[in-house]
Amino acid sequence: MDRNKKAGFTIIETMLFLSVSALLTVGILAGTGIAMTQQRYKDSVNTFKSDLQAQYNQVANVVNDRGSDYQCNSSAAITSTSPGAGVSRGQTDCMVMGRLVTSYPLGSGSSTSADGIAIYSYPVIGTKMPSAPASPDKDIDVLRTYNLRPMSSRSTVNSVEWGARIETPTGSNRMSILILRSPINGAIKTFSHTGAKVSASGTIQNGMVRAENVQDFTICVKPAAGTIITGPTLGVEVAAGASNQSGVKVLGEGNPC
Repeated sequence: MDRNKKAGFTIIETMLFLSVSALLTVGILAGTGIAMTQQRYKDSVNTFKSDLQAQYNQVANVVNDRGSDYQCNSSAAITSTSPGAGVSRGQTDCMVMGRLVTSYPLGSGSSTSADGIAIYSYPVIGTKMPSAPASPDKDIDVLRTYNLRPMSSRSTVNSVEWGARIETPTGSNRMSILILRSPINGAIKTFSHTGAKVSASGTIQNGMVRAENVQDFTICVKPAAGTIITGPTLGVEVAAGASNQSGVKVLGEGNPC
């Protein structure tokens, strides 16, 4: 026996070792990538939910930042005047009544396109209609006696994170959520719709504030195109007539998305 001969790996053994190591490395990296993608998707859903919840805080704790160079007419339209020539805050017939959250930018009525990624929110002002009943019985009846208009000059735009987009369960990426505060008792009401409810003239259509067919409103959050996720597509639900941020929650397994 040749005692000087040293034992070692053969070429085949070395190739097998390297192949198995490469497969394990690829598997670990792939698993890590899927986990990161899954977490980003969940983050986009939770951030969208938080953005909606924040709207209720703004309605409940309204701040009127209108300058004295703006005034409001009987149709709730804001008109600009020369600096200092407008009516002071609190002395007009218009009041800040809530927020409008929508997936399409205002300005072109129902022809405006929505991509499901950008989410627009606007303060809503209102002025009482001249022909309105003197003493409506219910909050919804009171709200329906006002001309409502979003202030496009005070818009805020947020994007759904990580390339995700919103859709309704029927596949439309157009949605509107109107959150209003009653001018008689401060109660907050929520109204939702899957289409464009702002006319070309800029007013919120009266049919948006409705007592009938009020139901929970589901908004699906779809992952970015080409993204692989494990588990169900998630959604955010706004409870029928929600009065505060607790009426907004994330939907998991079994949702209609």
